Amino acid sequence: MIIAGTSFTGLVRVPEAGGAPAPLTVLDSSRQETSHGNPSFLPDGRHFVYSRISFGAENNGTYLGSLDAKPEQQDLKRLLGPGSGAVYASSSDPSMGYLLFERERALMAQPFDTRRLELAGDAAPVGGDLNTGGSPSYSASTTGVLAYRTGSATEASTRLIWFDRQGKQLGQVGAPALYGDVSFADGKRLVVTQADPRTRITHTWTADLPRGVFSRLNPGETLDTSGALSPDGRIAFTFAPAGAAGDIYVRLASGVGQAELLHKSPTVKHPNHWSLDGRFLIYDDHHPTQRTDLWIIPMAAPGPDRKPIPFLVTPADETFGQFSPDGKWVAYDSDETGRREVYVQGFAPDRVPAAAVGKWTISSAGGSRPRWRRDGKEIFYIALDRKMMAVPLKTTATTFEPGVAVPLFDTNGMGFQPYDVAADGRFLINTVTEAATPNALPITVVLNWMTGLKK
Repeated sequence: MIIAGTSFTGLVRVPEAGGAPAPLTVLDSSRQETSHGNPSFLPDGRHFVYSRISFGAENNGTYLGSLDAKPEQQDLKRLLGPGSGAVYASSSDPSMGYLLFERERALMAQPFDTRRLELAGDAAPVGGDLNTGGSPSYSASTTGVLAYRTGSATEASTRLIWFDRQGKQLGQVGAPALYGDVSFADGKRLVVTQADPRTRITHTWTADLPRGVFSRLNPGETLDTSGALSPDGRIAFTFAPAGAAGDIYVRLASGVGQAELLHKSPTVKHPNHWSLDGRFLIYDDHHPTQRTDLWIIPMAAPGPDRKPIPFLVTPADETFGQFSPDGKWVAYDSDETGRREVYVQGFAPDRVPAAAVGKWTISSAGGSRPRWRRDGKEIFYIALDRKMMAVPLKTTATTFEPGVAVPLFDTNGMGFQPYDVAADGRFLINTVTEAATPNALPITVVLNWMTGLKK
């Protein structure tokens, strides 16, 4: 049996011979959970440890799961607190092993009773200067060999770099930092997410491009992310105050006034794009069982009438919705074929859901993260090999005709929305430098690593 974690859902299980993935755990919105991951089997082959990630720090940590439990009935007793997910390591005693986990950049080992399925002693350090963040960067074999990666890849910065169509670097915006998503509605104001190097919590920032000055949109330590900028200077973003899974708020980009709640529900939601006429906001909704769908909020309607309308609600995973400059089409990516591809679907506000409107496949060999050229004559997207692709378009009031995709240049972006395209055709890409690549960091290997615990 194979267990896997996926973004914004619980764990799934699938036999090694293949088959349809089945839910193994389910997100608990009452605990502000956003994902489950990093599973590691215990020796009995039925139980496993895994991470539950939540906006509420008190719910973050390592938990015990079972193949024999129903998704909604998994044990919620926390074994370990926040940090990189625990990995089980066996010992010569079949009834006693260890959980390896990260604590303040130290690699720790804590005895674990495999019969009682509980911790059985104090944790002790077995390595230091651990590469932190994301998936565990350590593993132990049944023969007593321990390997872990050291260094500071997650602390290494990304850079906001301008590129032309040939991939030539034209300049940089701001200083290096832990950037994520990138978007702008004009050539003057940039919206970018940035992780706090101390807490790793993501926050939304705005940048005055002519002056190169950055400002935090919201104060405090609560996560806010996925900013979408309107033509009149408002930002829609995901915010997760206590008790919320991740709702959509709106605030003036200038920071004046208070953030206002736009849409609240039990699921995690991320604004994707604001139409250039300001009338519609498209967002993705991460449902715990039916995967990710695209919904649209009519922003021109009076407050009480701004009820979301379904755009694409299917068994597939659809995200990254982008309105065309004229507002008649929506580009997005989906895994409906089993591989993520870019599509365009017609958009008519009085015809939702959009299944009744025309649909075109844009990418042919895998692709994601579409963006429109500002005159609507091209769609850009990132191919599976990280090449920036351009697809020419011929459109009229009623027809849509995509051309053949053309590779432009290689990219090395990071983030859900790693780039945007300016009106003058330049690409601003949140670029990973070589020093920030985890594969560039050293791996430490320790033989007979448990011997040191007995001293």
